Amino acid sequence: MVCHVEVEVPAKILFFTDSECPSGMGTVMLNQMQHLDSQRYIPHLVLPRKLKHSYFYQRVQALGIPAVLLTVCKEGRDFNALVAYLQAQAFDLVHIHAGVGWEGNWGTWAARRAGIPSIRTEHLPYVLTDPDERLEHRFVISKLARLVTVSESAYRSFIQHGVPHEKVRTVLNGINIPSSPSLAEVAAVWDRLALPSHTPLFVSIGRLEAQKGFDVLLFALPQVLAERPDACFVLVGEGCQSFQLKRLSRELGVDAAITWLDHCSYVPALLTAATAVLMPSRFEGLPLVALEALALGTPVIGTAVAGVIDIVEHEVTGLLSPPVDSPALAQSMLRLLRHATLRTWLGRAGPSLIRSRYTAQHMAAATMDLYDEVLGDYAVDRYPLPQHFAAEQRTGVTV
Repeated sequence: MVCHVEVEVPAKILFFTDSECPSGMGTVMLNQMQHLDSQRYIPHLVLPRKLKHSYFYQRVQALGIPAVLLTVCKEGRDFNALVAYLQAQAFDLVHIHAGVGWEGNWGTWAARRAGIPSIRTEHLPYVLTDPDERLEHRFVISKLARLVTVSESAYRSFIQHGVPHEKVRTVLNGINIPSSPSLAEVAAVWDRLALPSHTPLFVSIGRLEAQKGFDVLLFALPQVLAERPDACFVLVGEGCQSFQLKRLSRELGVDAAITWLDHCSYVPALLTAATAVLMPSRFEGLPLVALEALALGTPVIGTAVAGVIDIVEHEVTGLLSPPVDSPALAQSMLRLLRHATLRTWLGRAGPSLIRSRYTAQHMAAATMDLYDEVLGDYAVDRYPLPQHFAAEQRTGVTV
């Protein structure tokens, strides 16, 4: 049962990330902060100094969220400054967001030093393989009030790796439902891409990194183009594999069929114009691009991995193939091209699914319920710390 905490003033929540490329995780954080009930919770944000000139920081400023920039690199991170800020602002809870298990750990230690409970959202399933990183992660979890996962499959991965189920909660990722683009906006996509109208078009959006499986996608393209040489592909994103992937596309002889974009300012129109959105990932938490595509009625062709299987039901909202299986991925694309009505059929279930479970409002409501639960554990007076926290403050021991 959720315990709603009655307070005279809104509780102050500090959102924290040390990721210098927050991408989808950053969007989730903004969606959560934007939709919190200001009568209950007031968000603040700490993020890396390197993001000062980023589009993400511009969005933070546009929303009017108080933000502090700190140095986060291991050699010179502003640990003491973070502790001082937490204490000076008298935060009620620290909400850490991490893309991978080894990120953000020092946010937990700073919260402990400041005497403030913390929770941590993991935006990916359990993917740690290094023994030392696993040990540190297990120790961090033991000091958290809650560990949060963004999908049911991610939840299962943490439970399977020994995280106590009573410590873990799931708050599903949610999006601001994109407005359906007009016919003119969709038609303009073909002009922007310099393609004939209604060309078979597949779109993939994400960081150009191994996790996203763009290499798997590229190896699938010769098989698709052998049968459908008119098919075109738009790959949107930046990342450390950009050079290698573009070289691979040339070596495979598929570069002429690909439009590479670092960014895209017309994503809803592009997703609507697409025959399908491709998610060839090796693993995911709960991909926002797939949520946006389904909300617009565009099917997703993806790999049957954590995060994707939560929202893509095979032959209902899209098509699934085994991970790292380029021939199977190619066959899924060809199947959609061979059967003209299949895209329409697969697109029907997506909008209602997203609106029923995966909106930013749903996510914010679940987040506030979690805050209520955690702060309820500490609610005597104005959330005094439990005895082990108080003892740490007297002795100076924080771990």
